[in-house]
Amino acid sequence: MKGRARFGTARSPRYYPSGGCRKRRTAGVLAAMAAFAAAATLSPPFDAGGAEGEPTGGGNDKTRVEAESETKAEAAKDGKVGTDARHTMAERLRKEAGEWKDRMGEGYVVEAVDPCFVLISNQPREKYEPVRDGTLLGFCRRFWTIYGCRHKPDEPLRVFLFADADSYKRKSKEIFGKEPTTPFGYYSAANRALVMNISTGGGTLAHELTHALVATDFPNIPAWFNEGLGSLYEQCRYDGESGLRGMVNWRLPALQKAIATGSAPAIGKLIHSSTEEFYGARVGLNYAEARYLCMFLQEKGALARFYAAFRDRFAEDPSGEKFLLEVLGEKDLAAVGKSFSDWVSRLKK
Repeated sequence: MKGRARFGTARSPRYYPSGGCRKRRTAGVLAAMAAFAAAATLSPPFDAGGAEGEPTGGGNDKTRVEAESETKAEAAKDGKVGTDARHTMAERLRKEAGEWKDRMGEGYVVEAVDPCFVLISNQPREKYEPVRDGTLLGFCRRFWTIYGCRHKPDEPLRVFLFADADSYKRKSKEIFGKEPTTPFGYYSAANRALVMNISTGGGTLAHELTHALVATDFPNIPAWFNEGLGSLYEQCRYDGESGLRGMVNWRLPALQKAIATGSAPAIGKLIHSSTEEFYGARVGLNYAEARYLCMFLQEKGALARFYAAFRDRFAEDPSGEKFLLEVLGEKDLAAVGKSFSDWVSRLKK
């Protein structure tokens, strides 16, 4: 159907190198996360998907953000924010693209792509361009529109689209000094890099793109909402030029079973969880509940409003409880939990 694309799912692990995180992960948490895995792929005409694993870098490095804010403030005094800022980014993208082209050698397409990407791929052009235009830029355009993002990444994001498992593993180790722990792809906040084995699908790219885009627009985003939103788009569809909707995926049965047996986390427990608690022993179930809570908000027509309220008024309630009650028109989390559980129980995979 014209203007419409569907994202399908499959399981895969995901790895997030540390860096740019709001809190440092303990060795115990990282070790625990290595045991969990999940992911997704996109159905034709696009090829994308999503994943689950170790924690993402939910926000930017504090020092870097402060430095960038000061730079923008100084530029504003001189009336240079806007055109000059875009010109500077374009120059940086072109410079980085040239450096990566020399580094990657023959057989690689390297492009500077507005507004903030350096794309590096050894795919044939006929396969690379649909991923660039449909999966990457198509997703970003819709995400920025739906959530009214005020800030796009202000540093280049490197997106590696490796054509097969061999080049993905070999080049990842060569570039970053470590072979990836997932066969699908991962986001490295420290390197501002999305590294994909794109032959397995683009769903992981959609999931990780969410984290990369949110990190700039909502740097304080807590783990539960960061992963819930990323997981929502593991399986989604495009509707026209601006529609982006998460769909039911493989995470549903485990959540429905937990709700039926009374073992699902209470909504309050989920949204008040610390980073370490979210990525703890019940990480898989936490991902599932966070994802479907985001989908619940989506179906109520409240997800974008919740995102904006939470981002803009974060200091009022870092858990998001206040804004959740506001957008849903509920008096307490018990009422939200009851409505949410009833809704999840009725969903069909």
